Amino acid sequence: MSREISLAQAEAMALQDAKAKALREAGITENIQQFMSLEETQSSDSGFNQAVRKIVEAMINGEVLILKGPEFWKETDEYGNEFAKCKIDAEVRKSERPDPTFVLEVNNIDRVYNEGDRLSFDMKVHGKDAYLRIFWFDNEGGSVIYPNTEEENMLFRKNTAYVFPIKNNVEYIMNKDDDRAGSEDIMIMMVALKRDIPYIGEDVTYDSMFEWIAKIPASDRAMYKLPITIK
Repeated sequence: MSREISLAQAEAMALQDAKAKALREAGITENIQQFMSLEETQSSDSGFNQAVRKIVEAMINGEVLILKGPEFWKETDEYGNEFAKCKIDAEVRKSERPDPTFVLEVNNIDRVYNEGDRLSFDMKVHGKDAYLRIFWFDNEGGSVIYPNTEEENMLFRKNTAYVFPIKNNVEYIMNKDDDRAGSEDIMIMMVALKRDIPYIGEDVTYDSMFEWIAKIPASDRAMYKLPITIK
């Protein structure tokens, strides 16, 4: 463990490595590299990054159920560097495979915005007409930014480009929760649906959104996620 990584962070990374190994051993290799590369860059144990991990897990064709563990220990390499190891007994449940023809395409969206900037982007769904849900997550929690009171739920035609916000009188403003913070990380999560499946719940939490996504067959949804920094 380096000085820049805490014990909790190192153990979280070791646990995800153990989960990825379980998926490989079960023969599920899709998106494993995405799963692991995200762990390298989003290694903190904050609620925001826990949500990111859960969403990436939802995009993999398998769910890891830990039956025993996790058991952690430290090892040291030949150069004196310490690193965390993890052991779990797990069951991997394979989920339905996604529809490769059903794709959510998002363009003209940036990774960094200044506070007060307006968020806009282009969206196109391929393969089938679809409904759309757009979520916003930050360190304080989450919210549904589409549909909203001004922009009604609608069916988007396949292979047709749409510009968001849909209505001219609507603006998506990039604001930080803490004005004193130098920068703040948020995540935009978009889910295209073959069927009109509403998100039901007064609050949008990491767990509730993940549970909602997990109940939708993988072949009936397409997802797009983008971490964004507000300066």
